[in-house]
Amino acid sequence: SWKECTAAFFRLLKSKKMWQLTAVENVDKVKDRTIAANALKRIEIHSLQKDISFIHADLQSLFLPNTAGPEIYIYPTFVVFFNENKTCEVLDMKDVKWTLGYTRYVEEEKPPSDAEVVDHTFKKANMDGSMDKRFKDNYGIPVLKYGEFFLQIGELVAWYMFSNTAAFSAFEKAF
Repeated sequence: SWKECTAAFFRLLKSKKMWQLTAVENVDKVKDRTIAANALKRIEIHSLQKDISFIHADLQSLFLPNTAGPEIYIYPTFVVFFNENKTCEVLDMKDVKWTLGYTRYVEEEKPPSDAEVVDHTFKKANMDGSMDKRFKDNYGIPVLKYGEFFLQIGELVAWYMFSNTAAFSAFEKAF
């Protein structure tokens, strides 16, 4: 089953876009004339695979870069958090809070070609999502469905978003 999980993960890494989410801010929906409840700060990440040189395992790890803390290596029964200063922490998989799911995202950048469009809104929207006609040059914006992978251990939080929901669904089932 771990081989199925790693295969699904490597298919997920072929998503057109992947991000690490670094901050969430509440949005005043009335003032900003938007349907979005939160503003997310995200950093695009690129697929890569790294291993820790001193861990020799028969099974491959799942590597997640972390711009806000230690790099994350997931093995079948444990997780390694590896810092730049070459310190690491090994935790049992059961001690990590995992959440995999989906989110609707108002995408103002160019939509990735593998993303699923689930709705449309406008730069300035009424509470029901319809166009606010008081604003000149009010343009349409797609609402996309992205896969989210969230993990937490104590104060450490890592949150990722993937554009390819079909690949994410396969990874979610395998994981």
